[in-house]
Amino acid sequence: MHVLMPGQFETPADMAGSNLASVRMRVVPAALALQARGTQVTWGEQVQGTPDRVLVAKIGGHDIAARQAQWLQQIAQARRCGASIWVDYTDHHLGYASVMSGFYASVLELADAFTVPSACMQRLLSGQWQGPVQVVPDAIEVDCVVPKNAHGEPVTALWFGHASNVAYLRTFLEEGLVADQPLRLIVLSNQAGLDILTARPIEARVPLDILVAEWSIDTMREAAQQSDVCLIPSDTQDPKKMAVSANRLITALALGLPTAADWLESYAEFGAYFTDIRSGELAALLQQPTRHADRVAEAQRSVVPRFAQAAVSAAWARVLG
Repeated sequence: MHVLMPGQFETPADMAGSNLASVRMRVVPAALALQARGTQVTWGEQVQGTPDRVLVAKIGGHDIAARQAQWLQQIAQARRCGASIWVDYTDHHLGYASVMSGFYASVLELADAFTVPSACMQRLLSGQWQGPVQVVPDAIEVDCVVPKNAHGEPVTALWFGHASNVAYLRTFLEEGLVADQPLRLIVLSNQAGLDILTARPIEARVPLDILVAEWSIDTMREAAQQSDVCLIPSDTQDPKKMAVSANRLITALALGLPTAADWLESYAEFGAYFTDIRSGELAALLQQPTRHADRVAEAQRSVVPRFAQAAVSAAWARVLG
């Protein structure tokens, strides 16, 4: 099998250092699963040899005009040579206009099967494509941390996410945040996200002390140790968020943090373990986060193990056969 993917890497361990979440959370466990069962696997932007299967990872928006044509040509050639084409579809680019929409509209004609990170995405894609669509969740990148039994003063909230999510955070802080006391907020993002956040002052309705840092796995772990809760505001009406994976929610729970999030469809099955960020329960969560430690611990027992890398690798092994 060849994994058609952005970047050049020698081993799956090298891929784990990629700045692309789709590589770390999806390609790495897939490659490890294939290698574990003795399948010969190659990867990179050039299809090597004549593989019997090609797994198409997220193409990404970088230099899309040139890369789209190159990838589609290689996929078509591999198919003509007898390869089956599996496409890993991680964002619903067919549901809204994006720089990647044209690529995914074209690849519909070449694919034999799709993999997606959520049942919500499976439902949406199945409305536009009649072939097999298999769900394989994103792998989380952290081990479970025992929830705290005491909180700091002031309460510290953690937010982490890509630049594409910063607008939801800003809107929430200025229009949706309800709290009865001052709040400390740690924001972790890529540099582009931090630039967006700090471009102008945030006019929150509660006293807010914001600390920012560039995201990395280690920085996220350290920030979680300093935090009492996690906030994941989004927009349930935004087509871009219709089928997002539950990765940020599951990661926050694994980090031991009581979490408030928007009620996205892919989060709904985990509703027993987080607070609706638009509800009246948010103020109570921010006032006494440790009262929610038990449901975080329950999530770590019953839900989080499904998203561990070993479990996700096993899911890839079952799907790819």
